[in-house]
Amino acid sequence: MTVKEWLTQYPTLEAKYYLDCTDATKKEETDQLRKQLAAIHEAIDAIDDPKYRIVLTLRYTEGNAGRLMPWRDVAFAMYHNDAEADLMRVHRLHRKALDMVKLPNG
Repeated sequence: MTVKEWLTQYPTLEAKYYLDCTDATKKEETDQLRKQLAAIHEAIDAIDDPKYRIVLTLRYTEGNAGRLMPWRDVAFAMYHNDAEADLMRVHRLHRKALDMVKLPNG
């Protein structure tokens, strides 16, 4: 699994977590989902440079309704503009940020 594929799971895992967390019979599943979500946060938080952390946080963990945040919204959140130049800048940051993420063992 690539870093991008691993991070892309976040919205789906989060949505499932919130659906399952109210069901006491799914405690084990809920605990596993919580660990997976925490691992993604920890991997992003381990990046030293804030601009790379921000682009990954916005894209993967700040979307709505189990979806990734759209690129234009990421650009606007970071630069208060969603012009093509800002979109390209966000994509470049994203590519570099992906290289900085360390997948957890196992």
